Amino acid sequence: MDITFENCLVFNHCVQNVAGAQLTVAAINNISGRNIMVDAGGSPRLITGGKEIAVQFEVCCRLDRVTFSPTLLRNKIINCGWVSGSLLIKNIGADNVLDCIEVTLTFQQELAANGVLPGDLIRETAEVDEGTDTFLALRLNPDTGAVEPVVFMKWVFSETMVVTRNQVSLPSNCNTQSLGSTPAGPPGNVIKIPR
Repeated sequence: MDITFENCLVFNHCVQNVAGAQLTVAAINNISGRNIMVDAGGSPRLITGGKEIAVQFEVCCRLDRVTFSPTLLRNKIINCGWVSGSLLIKNIGADNVLDCIEVTLTFQQELAANGVLPGDLIRETAEVDEGTDTFLALRLNPDTGAVEPVVFMKWVFSETMVVTRNQVSLPSNCNTQSLGSTPAGPPGNVIKIPR
C-alpha cells in the first residue's frame, strides 16, 4: 500500500528581482506635452515660457501592483512578470512633481528549483521594496542613426515563491497482508498536511 501526502511542499525560496523599462525623452515629451531638452552635459531641462527649469526623473513602484506570470519546467522556474509604476518629472529647484507618466517595468529570470514539475502549483508574493534607480543616458538609435537621450528605470524587490503539489505518493515497505485487520482510519493511508 502506498502512502499519499496531500498539499506537499516542493519548493520554498526568496528571490530578488530587478524590473526595468526605458523611455526616450522624445517619447516623454510626446506623452506629457512638455518640452524637455538634454544639454551637452546630460542634464535634463524643461523649457517653459522662455525659461529653463532643471528637472530630474524618478520612478515609483508598489508591491501591490506586481503581476507574476511564471512558467514551471522540470527542476526550473522561469520567473517573469511586470509591475505598473509611475515615472515622475520633478522640478529640482521647487522640489515638486510636474508630471506623472504611467510606465510598466518588466522582469525575467531563470531559477534552478530541484523537484519542481510542470504540473505543480506556484504562489508568488512580493515582500520587500528594495529601492529604485532612474538614470539618463545617451543611446544611438539604430533606426535613425541619431544619438538620443533615454531614461532608464530600475526597481529592485524581493519575493517569496512557494511551489506545492496536490499529491505525492510514496511506496510503503509494509506488507499489509501480514498485519491482519487494520483499524478504521483515512482511506489509503492519506496524510493531510495543513496549508
